[in-house]
Amino acid sequence: GRENWLHLDLPLHLFHFTEEGLIQILREKGFKIINIKRFHLEYSPFGWLQTLLNLSRIRFNLLYDLLKPESFRKDKEKLVDLLGAIATLILLPIYLPLALFLSIFEPVFFKRGSIVEVYASKDKS
Repeated sequence: GRENWLHLDLPLHLFHFTEEGLIQILREKGFKIINIKRFHLEYSPFGWLQTLLNLSRIRFNLLYDLLKPESFRKDKEKLVDLLGAIATLILLPIYLPLALFLSIFEPVFFKRGSIVEVYASKDKS
């Protein structure tokens, strides 16, 4: 999705790390990697869904903006987009199963994910 990727979320997320880069930093700082998760039920499927909608040229992050509280919306005056909302409703039955599939397929077969949780503890050795 590149620039259409929901989780890019600039300017809120200023730094992005690859899984390998994050693990390297943690190890250099004396941490032992305990577990790595590449799927999160709350974020992974929705991230794929919104990214697919963004790739469809519906207003960028429209579904996300409709679902989040008003205080977090960047463009409060641009919320109403009737054609975009209708297009989103039409595409949901197609994109939702695809988003679920991709959010499971990506970490299982490619060992990657749009959400990466690295569990680490300070190495005592």
